[in-house]
Amino acid sequence: MSPAEHEERLREIGAAQDETMPLAEAALRLAALDHPGREVEPYLRHLDDLAAPLAGKVVPAAADRADALSSMIHIDHGYGGDRETYDDMVNADLMAVIDRRKGLPVALAILYIETARRAGWPAWGLDFPGHFVFRLDGEADRVILDPFHAGVTVEPPALRQLLKTYVGPEAELEPKYYEPMPDRAILLRLLNNIRGRALQGGKAERGLQIMRRMLLIAPAEPQLWLESAAIQMQSGQLKGAREAAEACLALAPEAAMKQQAEKLLATLRRDLN
Repeated sequence: MSPAEHEERLREIGAAQDETMPLAEAALRLAALDHPGREVEPYLRHLDDLAAPLAGKVVPAAADRADALSSMIHIDHGYGGDRETYDDMVNADLMAVIDRRKGLPVALAILYIETARRAGWPAWGLDFPGHFVFRLDGEADRVILDPFHAGVTVEPPALRQLLKTYVGPEAELEPKYYEPMPDRAILLRLLNNIRGRALQGGKAERGLQIMRRMLLIAPAEPQLWLESAAIQMQSGQLKGAREAAEACLALAPEAAMKQQAEKLLATLRRDLN
């Protein structure tokens, strides 16, 4: 499948308004854009293989589901966090993560979540600061797992310590940290790892490339259009920056964002004349 075909499928996925998406398929198609000629189907079959031994089993308790899921992914298939080369962005490429059996927390979480769902077990990413974790639901309970550290269950004291590490010593757990995040937000968090490191390394074109992929997934997010406009303006791509700022305004952003977009657009119009 060509890059254009992958992008078209990603637009279809991004246009849907559902809270859940074909999460692994989207992540694999995003990765395939960096691997021309490589097909996603063998990787999707691997996910089928991960889920097959779990599907159809009667496992009511979340803790038992967690044990079975972690055993399948970590022990049987050898997945774990990449502690040695954590900042290598191959760890955010789901094709490479499957090939290498290691990656970032959010990339590994996609594998865990997708495998759980294919087994019929509800699983959700959590918008937890700094370190990505996910929630696995049982019939009457739920647990939180850390995909980077062998899929271990994370109890509230450990979560509280994680929160204080990444947010500050005064931070405390709140209900919002246990609420599911949309699959779209998981994909954006995955891509943001790549974009952030590209921009930090002075690779503006790579950052813009990833930004375009983020907009395939989330075309209705005005903040992304505003960020795209700012990056393009900094790199001298004034026409594209203007179009991105106009797209932001067309989505009727909140007042502060609207003001930023209008200010940026005024500068661009002056520079383009």
